[in-house]
Amino acid sequence: MNVALPVLLIAVFALIYTCVAIIVSTLYLVKEPLGISKREFWFTTFDLFLCPPFAINLVRRLSLKQHVKEDLVAAARRLQKASHWQETEMKLRSRLIDEANCEDEDTPRANALKERIAQFTQVDSDDKT
Repeated sequence: MNVALPVLLIAVFALIYTCVAIIVSTLYLVKEPLGISKREFWFTTFDLFLCPPFAINLVRRLSLKQHVKEDLVAAARRLQKASHWQETEMKLRSRLIDEANCEDEDTPRANALKERIAQFTQVDSDDKT
């Protein structure tokens, strides 16, 4: 049996768990601003060490806990240059129209989508005046 293979395997595991330890240490430092309780922190730590691939999804897991109070359209308008906003607006409108076309007529979701599309049209006419 080749001796290099077990040594390489141990090195890979050491590297993986070193990365997990760094992630857990960083998480500990920012747990309060992220609104993570001590219990959630220890559960997450256990999770990450038990199954290191969970560490890859940590950003997604943490971001799902965050609540954004600003509307996507308002944030996009505020954060983008005018030329970039126009492209984003076209894509958002197209997506809304596609979503509305997939809905049955006169359902609450279809009506909400139509209302949102109308808001885009209203904003466009306000911008041109």
